[in-house]
Amino acid sequence: MVHLGKLEHPLIDQMRVYEEMREELESNCFGRWVVIDDGRLVGNYETFHEADADAQACGLNPFHYLVQQVGVEPAIIISYGE
Repeated sequence: MVHLGKLEHPLIDQMRVYEEMREELESNCFGRWVVIDDGRLVGNYETFHEADADAQACGLNPFHYLVQQVGVEPAIIISYGE
């Protein structure tokens, strides 16, 4: 598990694994949704809902696995207050 001062969470490890696999994933699964858990690729799927449903069916802990669309950067939300 990655330890960043007081910040520690298994999801951070899955994000690191995604980054390590990014080039291969973008070559083979661009635009698809992937599930990464426990440092491994669980599968790739057409939709987020398919990916999440399969992760749940496999009994994965929802706070530990990553569901990411390959080749699409996550949205950055900026809030300027009210």
